[in-house]
Amino acid sequence: MQDGLIRGLTTIIDDGIGQEEPIDKIIENLHELGYPTCEITSLDDAERFVDNLIGSSIFILDWNMYDYMEDEEIQVPDHLKEEIHERVIELIKKIMSRCFAPIFIFTREEDDVITSEIKNRLRKHDLYSEDGSCAIFVMNKGELRDADVLMAIIETWIVENPSIYLIKHWQHHVISAHGFLFWSLYKIHPGWPGILWKASVDEKSDPDSDINEILFRLVMNSSEDIKFDKKIITKNKKYDTKDVIGIIRATMYRSEPNEGFKPGDIFKMNRRYYLNIRPECDTVPGRDRSDLLYCVKGRRVSPKVLGERYDEKKGFDRHIDDVILPFVDGERCVQFNFKSFEIYPKEEIAEKRICRLLPPYITHIQQNFASFIGRIGTPRLPKEVELVLLGRVTEEADETK
Repeated sequence: MQDGLIRGLTTIIDDGIGQEEPIDKIIENLHELGYPTCEITSLDDAERFVDNLIGSSIFILDWNMYDYMEDEEIQVPDHLKEEIHERVIELIKKIMSRCFAPIFIFTREEDDVITSEIKNRLRKHDLYSEDGSCAIFVMNKGELRDADVLMAIIETWIVENPSIYLIKHWQHHVISAHGFLFWSLYKIHPGWPGILWKASVDEKSDPDSDINEILFRLVMNSSEDIKFDKKIITKNKKYDTKDVIGIIRATMYRSEPNEGFKPGDIFKMNRRYYLNIRPECDTVPGRDRSDLLYCVKGRRVSPKVLGERYDEKKGFDRHIDDVILPFVDGERCVQFNFKSFEIYPKEEIAEKRICRLLPPYITHIQQNFASFIGRIGTPRLPKEVELVLLGRVTEEADETK
């Protein structure tokens, strides 16, 4: 097993715990391997606890959470089974929205039922696929009495999926960095959060934003240089240009910015685009004219114009007085001109925001804008001097003697 990829708690949600040999055997074997378990025996409890299960590394979930309602004389009606299956699906969605972990759905159903009913139902909710990248496994309870089999399945799943391997490997190291960072600050003073908060308030800045930025920076600096397995990372996966664009855009923009205004906020009004470059500290309430955003104006660029600025070796040519951003609005490219600069009150354009350009891209643009706005012009050389430098002395130039 790749080191550290499935460390942590295994959450088991099954009404057969303590009554059914297969699930009890799995729990016993997990304990022998050193994996702690959180055992939940009802859907009601699972739904109440789900927000506090975020630290789980593995989930084992019973599909038929009504097995122990039945006896030889009383059968659970079909409509109640349907309701419970829908609740299980909704629980899976909540789990997947809160943490990234493999989910094993166990059932006593035969393979044909697993394929025709359970997997098909999951597919309808976009929760299951057969391509090996799915984080949900549907199996008969009897197949996983041995915890080693469970771990082998997880290892194969991780190794065969670069994205899963990457996030789990990275997650382990970052969590370790969290612990190191917070204990280091705590040993200096238990009230360190208040110290940071006061320092930010004293500067009339936004303490929420400042503390977030400080913590992200410290965690990054506290993390060791993480090494990844090249063989896993570079496993061939089919993708097309659209996929590449989607990934690049996700690394450049935040489609649904959080509250507040930051450099990089992009607004769209009357088919024109506006990029906020005002430093965040200047827009904190209490600062002079903090209600204003400084925006560089932009417009869509045609492929023809882009082609005029493209070089096979260098890529797109960068000018001192503008910047061209790809994928601002779908697959559109927008040219922001530093000469076209406008000021808007926040409330006037707040509802027009479409995305936020992220660092280091917005940082680079702010630096370029500062260089442009602060540039000092110099007089042009006399024309005849330019011609001499070019080795093109003409009669016109001789006449100046």
